[in-house]
Amino acid sequence: MILLSGDIRKDTISSYIETAQANGIEVVSAGSKGIEKADSFVDYTVPIPYENAGELMADWGIVKTQGKINALVVNCTDSELSPTIFSGFKKEFEKYVSAEDGSCTIVNATSIELGNGLANKIKTAIENNRRINYIFVFDDGAVNDAISATVQAGSDVKIVATGGSTEDMDLAQSGSIEMLVAHSYEWTAYAMIDYAMRLNAGLTLPTEMCVPFRVLTKDVIKKAIDDYHDNDYEGFYEICF
Repeated sequence: MILLSGDIRKDTISSYIETAQANGIEVVSAGSKGIEKADSFVDYTVPIPYENAGELMADWGIVKTQGKINALVVNCTDSELSPTIFSGFKKEFEKYVSAEDGSCTIVNATSIELGNGLANKIKTAIENNRRINYIFVFDDGAVNDAISATVQAGSDVKIVATGGSTEDMDLAQSGSIEMLVAHSYEWTAYAMIDYAMRLNAGLTLPTEMCVPFRVLTKDVIKKAIDDYHDNDYEGFYEICF
């Protein structure tokens, strides 16, 4: 059995997948399209609810503004994960925000534009609509573009992002982004192994794997660090893992 994780690019590995399958080796991917859509080029897809990250991001902005939210969404269209998170965000936003109370402006971008022109697109969107009070970034590669755009536009708009890298944590710790929805690659690995063992044993496969998402802010990270320094490892691990 072969397990694939991350933002899988079918075009770069399709021949290897086909060779494995031709030799009777099952290929399993960690789904980046959410629980509703399986990857078509593998035998099984682990259903990870990345839509929940988008819902959580929307809920944060809605609560913080008491429903008076004018959102700017940065959606990376050629990423497997970004559109999935956006779908969860869009569903939650439309459920709770009326046209009278708020709005949602969408900036679509490709991976080529990250760090190469995307900041200008975001800056222009902010300048064209000064009512925008939150930016939501669904690909951590675009976070620095969003930060740069707010500085250039002289705007105090808040940024909410998703990601799991150490740089993302640093930006949340410094307050450069107000909130980070962090997903643990460790828990994704647990979910994949659990799914693979169930598959190998002929057990019923779950329709959704419960991979947790963490809400991290400057204050939450400070508490985690303080707990660690105070030898309160239980509190530290509860926040971080």
